[in-house]
Amino acid sequence: DSEGIRAWVKKVPYFVTSNVFIAKTYASVLFAFMRDIHLEGNVNDANPFYVMELGTGSGKFSFYVVKHLNELVQESGLDFRFTYVMTDFTENNLAYWKTHPALMPYVEQGCLDFAIYNMENDDPLQLEVAGRELKAEDFTKPLSVCANYIFDTVSHDAFKVKNGVIEELQLTVSTEDSNVEAGEVLDLNKLHVDYQPQPLSSPYYDDANFEAVLQSYAKDLEDSNILIPIGALKSIRKLHKMANGNLFIIASDKAYTKLSELEGLNTPSIAFHGSFSMMVNFDAIAKYFRLLNGDAFFQTPRKGLKTCTFVSNRQFADLPFSREANQVRLEGFAPADYFSYHRQMCDNLANYSLEALAAHLNLSGWDPYVFNKMMNKVNQDLSKAPQLTKDSFSQGMARMASNFYYMPSSQDYLFDIAVFFHTLQDYANAKIYYQQSLNYFGENFNVIYNLGLCFYYLQDKAEALALFEKAKQLSPTSREVSEWIQFVKNELR
Repeated sequence: DSEGIRAWVKKVPYFVTSNVFIAKTYASVLFAFMRDIHLEGNVNDANPFYVMELGTGSGKFSFYVVKHLNELVQESGLDFRFTYVMTDFTENNLAYWKTHPALMPYVEQGCLDFAIYNMENDDPLQLEVAGRELKAEDFTKPLSVCANYIFDTVSHDAFKVKNGVIEELQLTVSTEDSNVEAGEVLDLNKLHVDYQPQPLSSPYYDDANFEAVLQSYAKDLEDSNILIPIGALKSIRKLHKMANGNLFIIASDKAYTKLSELEGLNTPSIAFHGSFSMMVNFDAIAKYFRLLNGDAFFQTPRKGLKTCTFVSNRQFADLPFSREANQVRLEGFAPADYFSYHRQMCDNLANYSLEALAAHLNLSGWDPYVFNKMMNKVNQDLSKAPQLTKDSFSQGMARMASNFYYMPSSQDYLFDIAVFFHTLQDYANAKIYYQQSLNYFGENFNVIYNLGLCFYYLQDKAEALALFEKAKQLSPTSREVSEWIQFVKNELR
């Protein structure tokens, strides 16, 4: 809350759920569900499909999803509208989104809105752009929800299960005196968490469905320590009621999805990484949806990120487009598979040809972050690459630029694109992206100097001289720029 957007600059990790590939996956799954509801009929009223993102954070994932979902809807020719609602608990994040240049076109188009939403309380959902509260009468179509790395960072209840008996795990959190200043913990990683089992009051929950989920583990597990994602369940209950019992969720998280994964667990651990997180019990969420006459889809096991879908009041067997999207987008080459593949590529860039790197960029959806990882390798090998390979990269650059999402103090991906064209001696395109870099990140020596080179080779020597002189002001000791100033002055005499 206090850091605002700065929390995502080299602090809170986010690439795994904020890349172009996962956003295109979500857009495809959301669109498939919309098509299924469209098949059911009764969708021609004035209300749009509402898609709500929980714990939006930086807004980068939202931008990519809205961009690609908008493309899918327009290309389909189907007559329906959607409104994507970015939410978070802090006004600081919302204030950043409201003026973001990448988001404004979608606000103006009417398919993007913002709201404060705290999963841990029952405050109404007030739409910022529409200027009104979102209520049950707005949901003549099911509510779709995106939940990325959010169920792991809200409240959980801990339990011990052994021989058919469930006990509550109560915890004590402690740290050394030296780790506390003015009542605030300095380093969360130095917290100690100790658990003590206590007899369980019965019923533990005042919600019969929550209690049924908890009690199911008395027979499903022999000896384990488990978490019930109570913050997630309460939020799901609230959203399910608001949406008149018609809810669809696509979620990605660090999670357990099978009972076999839940057996034999030690007491829960808490990870600290700018925020905090715990493993999510997706099995419990699936049990809850089935109590709502719904269904859940889980991938077969794979390392890392788990992506799944949940639906209430429907079965995936009766939703042909969603069923196909689950199989192709989540069971097929899923976001977890992409991230594993991406990490393998980036760790071994020297071993891959430019053709392989171009293929990876194409798979990524021309993600600027991905290109930044391989940029030095690409520019180093570009001069000896066949023309077809150069063209593959060149033609993807405009798509990459369209995926640029500004964040303060983050990497200047527009500069990366400009340097690529500069390496190709395509000074006209290099100039365009250097100028865009200036618009977002302001003046710095490298951009001004390189821009001067572009103007020189484009035969605008007067402008080149002006830029070199500005570069000299930014770096008075640069011998190279001094030589260029003298050289251009001599040519202009």
